[in-house]
Amino acid sequence: MSHVPDALLDALIPGDATWPRASAVLVRNEVPVPEAAASLVAKADLRPAELVAELARFEAETPAAFAALYHAVADAYYAAPKVAQIIARLADAGLPDSGPFDPALLAGVVAEGRARRRL
Repeated sequence: MSHVPDALLDALIPGDATWPRASAVLVRNEVPVPEAAASLVAKADLRPAELVAELARFEAETPAAFAALYHAVADAYYAAPKVAQIIARLADAGLPDSGPFDPALLAGVVAEGRARRRL
């Protein structure tokens, strides 16, 4: 069984200012490629924009195979110690302060009946 190449890892989870890109926290051999997505391994040498386009095509044509690949990468990513530390830090920080409570917003929800419990 082959493993997800770094370029493919990063196309699936590119990272940003808070979250590292997938290849920065995963060792290539940690994420086996699901059999249904094996055709993508050969395309990992494409330029990043082309690889993202190929992934979009793959997702549109074979959503179950794409889901299997994405979930394999995401599961490994969120289990990585560095990502788990980020999650813990964000959880410890709590929700950002959204400012003062505006009772007019709640009144609008109640007036429209959106607050009623539906059974």
